[in-house]
This record gives sequence, structure tokens and C-alpha cells, in this order.
Amino acid sequence: MDPKSIHLLSLGDLTAEDLQGLIDHGEDGNVERKRQLPEPPAFGAAVNSFANTVGGWVLLGVDDDRSIHGFEKPANLDLQSHLAARLRNEADPLPPFVADMRPVGDKQICAVRVFPSTSLPHIVRGTGAVYVRTSKGKEPIDDQRVLIELARRGERAEQEARARLTDLSVIYSALVPPDAPQGQIARSGDPNNTKVIVRAAPVLVTPQFADWPISERGANWCFRAVTSIPLPGDPTANAYVDAHGRGAVARTFTEAALPSRGTFGGTVAADSAGLIGAYLSRPKRGAEHLPVLRRELIRPLIDLVADGLAQAEAYGRAVMDMWLCLPGDVAVNEAQRHQPGPNPDATREVEIHASGEVTIPSSEEETAALGRQWERELARNFGIHAWEGAASAD
Repeated sequence: MDPKSIHLLSLGDLTAEDLQGLIDHGEDGNVERKRQLPEPPAFGAAVNSFANTVGGWVLLGVDDDRSIHGFEKPANLDLQSHLAARLRNEADPLPPFVADMRPVGDKQICAVRVFPSTSLPHIVRGTGAVYVRTSKGKEPIDDQRVLIELARRGERAEQEARARLTDLSVIYSALVPPDAPQGQIARSGDPNNTKVIVRAAPVLVTPQFADWPISERGANWCFRAVTSIPLPGDPTANAYVDAHGRGAVARTFTEAALPSRGTFGGTVAADSAGLIGAYLSRPKRGAEHLPVLRRELIRPLIDLVADGLAQAEAYGRAVMDMWLCLPGDVAVNEAQRHQPGPNPDATREVEIHASGEVTIPSSEEETAALGRQWERELARNFGIHAWEGAASAD
């Protein structure tokens, strides 16, 4: 199999023919075969070597001579979580990967897709060794210059990911965030609606992610995602998808009981240059409670964009940010107004920004922790005392 083709393979789209091609390929800079899950730290060393270079595949249940031994997944355990637990004991930090069981004849093997990492370098716990892949397979680094370049690669990738949060036109034209480039998009205050915008950029834009937003699979996910946003009524009644040159945008809305009181609306957008974003609005209330905002607006959007990155196989680190936009006459936690004085300006939105990071695929605990972190940041911005206790349980 052509090495270029190997790096374009997506685990989600891996066919039986593709898998056989990986089995027949042999061990080099792209593929490693293991008869069984090796004893520590050999598994971590193999996965690290791919993560430190350009990614690749580890096939568990395949002998060196290409014969199929088979791999038995532990009973009652999630495969991804099981392998991640093993790797956390053998590799630091955890390399980005995704795993799945696949049939080969009458047996099952485990295909582990390792992605090139940006949390570099990944070291082997206990030994401190750093491995990369070459045409000969896994090899240790013995040159300080190579080690320094690995670290710099990660720094550059994170800087580029943070820049993409505000630079991509498909996202800022669809979501109209407060930091959209001035002069390129018109913004105006919205006196009737409370709005939340969440954006996520994978630190590494893989070929799989670059193709996903402009594919039918990506567009279908955008439609499913926008209709899953918690809105009253039938979320599919007004839902539709717009195709863009390099991405897709899905929208839906429902009217409030009184149209003058605002609208419920949702938007989901994906840009193949490396960004997924979502928007949720609802009619304003006399007072907004931060735990309610987190549960009903912020947390659903965190989970949604994290799922989008996972569907696009954008595994590994992802930077994420959030904008909360409130009309000027809305009180926060009943007593705390963000606009002082007896006549707050209802036409002026109060805009608060927060940022964070998740690892894809993300756990429920990780996305919940990010939601609570953002709730605490909102509390500080609104001047609420004892903000550390403001984030209640989900």
C-alpha cells in the first residue's frame, strides 16, 4: 500500500480491502503489527513513535509473518478506554489515537489509528525514552536538535489552532461572534435574545478532518447536530443545511410565544480549514442564573462541538472558546446586574469570552469540567463573590 494512502485512511471509512492492505504492508514508518497487546512499555513506545512523527497504525492480533492470531477485547470494557488506561501508564502525555475491532476472516483484530501529535514530545514512562518512526520502524531519538524541533512543532501547531478560532470566514459569517473581523461582517445588538457561541479547533488538522466538512457525512452530521440542540417544538421543522466552498452550515429556529419577545435558534458550522462552531439563542429572561446557563446553553454546545471533532477523527488536543452575549437589561443570579444604574441600556449587549482545551475523544467528565470552569469565569466577570462555589453539579 502506498504510504501516502496510509496517512489518508480514516478508521471510520476503513474497508476490509484497506485493512488487508495494512496487514500486507509490513512494518516500517507507517504500520506496526503485534500478535497481542505487548507487555509495558512496548505498546506505549510503539504508539509514541507514531505520535511523535506523522502518525500510523498498530494492528493488534497480527503476527510478524502477517498471519492472523486474533485479538480478544476485555469483556465488559470499552476498547478505547481500556487502551487509553494502558497508554497512560506507559506514555506521557497520552498520545492521540482511536481504536476499533475489525473482522479478518473468522477472527477479530484491533486496529489502532495513531495520529500525529502536537503535545510533543511523547516519552516512555519509566525510561524517558523518545521514539520516532523511520523506514526501519521504531527508533529512539539520540539527537538534541530533533528533540527541540519536536517541541517547537507542538508550540507552532497550538498557536495556529488559536488563530483559526477567529480567522475562518465560514464560521464567523455563520455564527457572527463578537470577535469577527471588523469590516467583513455586520454586527448589531440583539435586545431580545441571550446567545452562546462555542468554537473548537483541533490543534492538528488531519487530512481526514480537512475532507469531512465538505463531505456528505459532514453535512449530515451538521444537520443532525443542529436538530439535537435543545429548542422547544419540532427542531426539524425549520432546519436546513447550506453548502459552502470549504464547509457546511446548518440552521434551525422556532418563534417564541410572542415574536416580539425573541426567537429560539441554533446554528452549527464546520470549516475544512480546521474549525467547528455552534450557536444557540433563546428569548431573554428577566434574570439569568449561571448554573442554568451552563446546563441549558453552554454545556450542550461543548458536547456538540466535541462530538463533531470526534466524528471528523480530529483526535488529540483541541482548543475551545465561548462567547456569552446578554442584553443589557438582564440581571444575573437575580440580584447581580452587569450594567449599573437604574436604567440599563437594553440595546447594548454584554459580551464575555472564555477559553479552554479538551482532548478528543473527550469524556463526559472532561466536558463537564470545562463547563464548570467557564461558569466560574462568568461569575468573576459579573462580580459575583465567592465565585469558586458558583459552579454547581451537573
